[in-house]
Amino acid sequence: MAIDTILYIDDSKVLQKKYSQVLQDAGYEVLIASDGQTGIATAESADPSLIILDMLMPGLDGVEVLRRLKPQPQPPTFQYWFSVAFRRRMPRS
Repeated sequence: MAIDTILYIDDSKVLQKKYSQVLQDAGYEVLIASDGQTGIATAESADPSLIILDMLMPGLDGVEVLRRLKPQPQPPTFQYWFSVAFRRRMPRS
């Protein structure tokens, strides 16, 4: 399956910007959703080849988004990756 359209679902505006720039520079069409509900609606209307999901979003997290997309009448036609980014302060020495 060739990947041409990628849906990136993440509540972090910083990560949305970074991922979309890298993926667009690589030649992919990138769709962005800032929450799980919007991500589901976008996935259903745009039929992306790949969905990258943030596992730790408020509201519907990535796992729940995937659960809601998979029971569609047809088997999923997309691949998916989970993404997790932690922000941690380093101790001062």
